[in-house]
Amino acid sequence: MSSFKFKQFEIQQDACAMKVSLDACLLGALCDVKHGKRILDIGAGTGLLSLMLAQRCTSDARIEAIELDEPAFKQALQNINHSPFSSMITLTHGNINYFKSSQLFDVIICNPPFFSQQLKGA
Repeated sequence: MSSFKFKQFEIQQDACAMKVSLDACLLGALCDVKHGKRILDIGAGTGLLSLMLAQRCTSDARIEAIELDEPAFKQALQNINHSPFSSMITLTHGNINYFKSSQLFDVIICNPPFFSQQLKGA
């Protein structure tokens, strides 16, 4: 099983096409979430960004994550459920084009774009 360990959680990534990347780790570490109480993670993948932001937010913050790809959704769900932040994150399997929320978000985050000619993850 392919995994990546952080201080407070571990990412399993064997079922996801997009592996943990330096770009995603930097985005999760540098994103300003100081005042974020409602956060949306578009294209959650392994759940990495949701978990990184949950680790940095206050415990009353709520993160909604959405993932279209079923294997990635299942892996993100596993990663979130095995973390100390599972109560802060709600994961939805679906298309962002059809996602509806009754409330606005303070922060919206999405992994950087990936291109077909890039190097493949290990």
